[in-house]
Amino acid sequence: MHHSYPDGTSSLAILRGVDVDVASGQAVAITGRSGSGKSTLLHIVTGLLVPSEGNVEICGVSLDPSHPAGVGLVRRTHVGLSSPRFGLHQHETVASNVELPLLFGPHRSAKRDRAAAVKEALGRAGIAALASRRARELSTGQAQRVALARAIVKRPALLVVDEPTAALDEETSAEMVALLRALTSDGMAILTATHDPQVSAACDKVAHLADGVLNRMPVSELRSENHRSLSG
Repeated sequence: MHHSYPDGTSSLAILRGVDVDVASGQAVAITGRSGSGKSTLLHIVTGLLVPSEGNVEICGVSLDPSHPAGVGLVRRTHVGLSSPRFGLHQHETVASNVELPLLFGPHRSAKRDRAAAVKEALGRAGIAALASRRARELSTGQAQRVALARAIVKRPALLVVDEPTAALDEETSAEMVALLRALTSDGMAILTATHDPQVSAACDKVAHLADGVLNRMPVSELRSENHRSLSG
């Protein structure tokens, strides 16, 4: 796919012929400097942004920009999104924030079923004890876990995570990486944009985005480098 932004009288190419494939049970990391287009790519994959050229297909369904209602349905049904901005309702409890995706669309369910799904998601994210706490009372790391729990509560086929370890310390980052790997073990596909070598090394495929082009990186070398870094 290709994507450009207006730049005065011309356009600025952000993505040039980018192709990303994420299989069920697989984690794929996109690396690159800030401003390289990683977040733009994630927004296109989740249907929040229409590419200038190209197509996105999720679970065999094409995201057709001429049918925005259909795009929204695919996103609500099959995609979970967690970003550094969190988007939590600050005056609501953690449980209420995580429950939100279950109140609308195809995942709308009975109160008892919602409660069970929220409990499971909070447990998986390691924040079950925070269920009754208000979002405004959370640390940055806790808020990040809540955003992830909300993204997985509907058990999406594809989880898209923008900078999963941003603002986390090394120990908490390792716990987040372990959680993401556990989700792939359950068959979830994960696409993440990251600056963290620890995240990249834990993924099945890694591609570096530079000058609008994705270049595949050897995961074995990344894992060796990350191991040496942690050992040092």
